[in-house]
Amino acid sequence: MALIAITWAILLLSILAIGIMQVMQVSSRSVTAAEEKIKDELFLESALDLFISSIFYQPGSQLYREGSFILFEKQVDVTVSYEDGRIDLNRASFPLLSASFASQGVGEQKSRSLAAAIIDWRDSNTDVHEYGAESGEYDAADLTYGPRNGAFASVGELTQVIGMEPEYFICGLPLFTVYGRSSAVELIFASDAVRDVFEWASNSNWEGETWPDVLAETEGQSVVDLQETLGGQGLRVQFTFTSFGKRKTYEVLLRYKSTADFSYRRLSGFRHVLENPADTQCQSSL
Repeated sequence: MALIAITWAILLLSILAIGIMQVMQVSSRSVTAAEEKIKDELFLESALDLFISSIFYQPGSQLYREGSFILFEKQVDVTVSYEDGRIDLNRASFPLLSASFASQGVGEQKSRSLAAAIIDWRDSNTDVHEYGAESGEYDAADLTYGPRNGAFASVGELTQVIGMEPEYFICGLPLFTVYGRSSAVELIFASDAVRDVFEWASNSNWEGETWPDVLAETEGQSVVDLQETLGGQGLRVQFTFTSFGKRKTYEVLLRYKSTADFSYRRLSGFRHVLENPADTQCQSSL
């Protein structure tokens, strides 16, 4: 009996020891992940300050879009996109919103209904635009909510707009913003994806509108020419670097205040960006 009792005691102690070791391993991994995040954020703060104060604005140079620099003996790749070069969900016209979908292969009628639903979401009245949707249409679709009838707070809010399928939303992400300053898109600041929308709309004579000549409006200008426009510009800055043996990309949104003192205001924290292969497969998937 004594031998059996001792055997059971040893077995129970072994099980307890294994459990403690597993808890310690999980705790150790958690601490490591937390430390990794803190170190990344400290590095990113330094990278952002250095980039804005010393690299981003160089009189006489071309508009900054991408490059790299060394910080603490580590290479940092950086890309910049400009919110005034995106299509603002709270300001854009019906033709521009519908063109942003139709240019990527969404059906013409569906593109118009999405654009009208976006306008009905953001405006303050309950009148239904042609092709659009107000509370009655959301109720009929068995949705438990209706349109905000107010400004979009984020591009992510698009997922709530009636008829917005996931693939439409993913394809629209590189095009849209809520941080623009005008209903017009400043094509000199626009990405290739946004310029493609305008080229498609012009070539298709979309909605009978007169669309701007992309080439004429995007010929190289130096930042001296754009100095006043840069002040107040929304910037989307991505930093890519190697940390703890892994290649990582983080994005931050900010409002660039002035080229005089390189001041800025953060609009978001640093967000870890995961590569999404769907971003480059929009037209083929719609």
